[in-house]
Amino acid sequence: INILEIVNKQAPELLEDIDEINEKNKQSKKKDEITLDIVKKIVQWDKKNKRLEGYQYKFMAELAEGKKPWSEHHKKIATLNLNKAKRYGFKE
Repeated sequence: INILEIVNKQAPELLEDIDEINEKNKQSKKKDEITLDIVKKIVQWDKKNKRLEGYQYKFMAELAEGKKPWSEHHKKIATLNLNKAKRYGFKE
């Protein structure tokens, strides 16, 4: 608490920066929202580029075909696969 009081007195702009950073993080999370269309695009992209591991590709293909339910857990896994695909050049 003492540290926060000192920061608040001597450099309050730091606390304002924290609010801005948190807002940017919230916005970037919304941008990374994955949809079924994006999953289908990743599957098509990976057929040509072969960047996902076999189990990752299979998961995404089953998700795109509706063989796996569209649950929050599966969305998180698909988002991880999306991020990997982006590192290798996938564009939405």
